[in-house]
Amino acid sequence: MSGHPHADLMAKAAEIAKTDYWWNEHFEIYAGEECGWIEMSLSSSFIREEEYRLKPRFIDINGHQVPEPARVPLEVGDRYWVITLEYGACPHVWTGSDQEIYCWIERGLIHLTEAAAEAHITALLSFTQK
Repeated sequence: MSGHPHADLMAKAAEIAKTDYWWNEHFEIYAGEECGWIEMSLSSSFIREEEYRLKPRFIDINGHQVPEPARVPLEVGDRYWVITLEYGACPHVWTGSDQEIYCWIERGLIHLTEAAAEAHITALLSFTQK
């Protein structure tokens, strides 16, 4: 018998609950195509057949809400986008190189979607726009 399909999220919920009674506010449940992702209620449990995720987090850059960049190294083979002001959002595949870790992850320059990377670039460029 294999473990619960949401075991990793359940462990994260337990970790959050140590410091935040409203741990559920950090999670979303997929409510179907019509409703999309909605906040989990406090009485919710992780049901095998449902789909859950941690809520996307955002940072504020000059009044722009931007999805938080990746903060920890990815898995080898994961696709991501690096933000550059010269070339825009540049797609890459994670290899675990020193450049990826020390130049991009530590500086908050990696996003898991192209749209998030583009939003980050737009926010940075807003400092120089009229």
